Amino acid sequence: DLLTLEDFCEKRRVHWFLPPAFGVSKAGGRVFAYSEDTLKTMYGVEEFSDCEKIFAPVLVDKHFFLSVFDLNQKVIQICDSLPNYLDPIMMEEKVKQIANELDSLFYVEIIRRYACDMLVSFTVEIVVNAPRQQNGFDCGLFVLKLMRNGGCLDDCSRGMRKRFDSEEERIELALFMLNNKDNEVGDEIYRKLVGQSQSG
Repeated sequence: DLLTLEDFCEKRRVHWFLPPAFGVSKAGGRVFAYSEDTLKTMYGVEEFSDCEKIFAPVLVDKHFFLSVFDLNQKVIQICDSLPNYLDPIMMEEKVKQIANELDSLFYVEIIRRYACDMLVSFTVEIVVNAPRQQNGFDCGLFVLKLMRNGGCLDDCSRGMRKRFDSEEERIELALFMLNNKDNEVGDEIYRKLVGQSQSG
């Protein structure tokens, strides 16, 4: 949500960041976390023609991986920090389900942009040089890191030293959220942290 807000405030709208629950209504029989009207408002139908990448986190069996829809190259990249944990065919099916949801939601805009192609027809690629996690619980941090880097794997890999430091990444993420200008409770949290530090 924060990345979407930043992109919206900067009036770029070239990157869309979908909520992790996107697409589960048909995939798993559960209810959308957001209504279709809310999604269309959040991601701006009128800016669809300017969008370059759509980032869609996917949660399967307590593991997150990231799907990146490159709308210019007509490719869906799967970035997984824990390779061989999930079946590649199943991962592709999950990503295609998200593509189907997007096709349904933005049908008119997609047809206007691509004439006859739909997102579900995009080529799916599993990225082989995605950064690797060193334990069994950092997948969410990797997904967030990739999203914050605009999906640029080279920049992300350089930012993650040879061995991934979980605690450092968590601190960096916490500071990113705490110091954001749109964080309405940031100052209050900061004062409490300072108070605890001085009293402890």
